[in-house]
Amino acid sequence: NWGDFGEATACIKLNYWSAPLNLGLVSCSGPVGEMLQAALTFVGSVQGKPAQLRVHYAGGSLRGAQHSGKELLQSWRRSAFRQNLTPGEAQKMEEGYEAEMQILSKVERTAVA
Repeated sequence: NWGDFGEATACIKLNYWSAPLNLGLVSCSGPVGEMLQAALTFVGSVQGKPAQLRVHYAGGSLRGAQHSGKELLQSWRRSAFRQNLTPGEAQKMEEGYEAEMQILSKVERTAVA
């Protein structure tokens, strides 16, 4: 528990969240980045549902986080296409991943409403 002061100084913001992919982009002030990363490893559930949070990128720039997110999406897309999909399923999956890539590329330093 960081308390009100810790929460305020951390400036934690959810900049992007994809419910279909369970992928988010969180920003925080530099000095608390390592503490936040460590704290995330102890999260076992979110709103009563089991959860395992992973940090795929920790750095100082939004552009770097977006690049890392795009690489992760591309990797997931390649893995998904290795499955036996019908042409219709493949088309829907491609459209979904493409939409996520576009949304991720438009993320700015504002929190998700």
